[in-house]
Amino acid sequence: MNNSIVFWVITIFIGFALQITLSGTIDIVGVFPNILLLATIFFSVRGGPVIGELTGFIWGLFCDITSLSLFGSQCFMFTIIGYMVGHLHGKIDERMMTAQIVVVFLMSVFYLLGLLFFEYLFEGIPQRFHIGMTFLQPVYTTLACPILFLFLSWWYALFHRTPGKIRLAGYMQ
Repeated sequence: MNNSIVFWVITIFIGFALQITLSGTIDIVGVFPNILLLATIFFSVRGGPVIGELTGFIWGLFCDITSLSLFGSQCFMFTIIGYMVGHLHGKIDERMMTAQIVVVFLMSVFYLLGLLFFEYLFEGIPQRFHIGMTFLQPVYTTLACPILFLFLSWWYALFHRTPGKIRLAGYMQ
């Protein structure tokens, strides 16, 4: 089996499993970082819009299946974020913490505003959103960004090695 296919299958399922298992253990006041959004942003910047759309679509679909939110809203938001951030591929240095933080914070706010919009549009008043989730989740996700990006760089390097060298976050070691 192709090494790339193995990488993506394992990454998709481990990412989703981490989101589900860690959401209850690392929450603060019921708010937890959106690991799948961070991973979608990472792979979008690293691989471009097509990779971003595919990972965003699959993870968004998994989130829609397992959540109480309006079905399709998370899938749409993850896909559009993967597409938009994917266009930054080659234009920003994903290793720079400042670039990571700015992109993740903006996309986290965009994600929540999009979910609020869909809930308001199709269900009337969005009742499932709390003020803590709306305002604290982008901040918490942004704070978790450097750690998760470092982990994802390591994970990516495990499957994308050059003979005798490991490529970690764009550096040759």
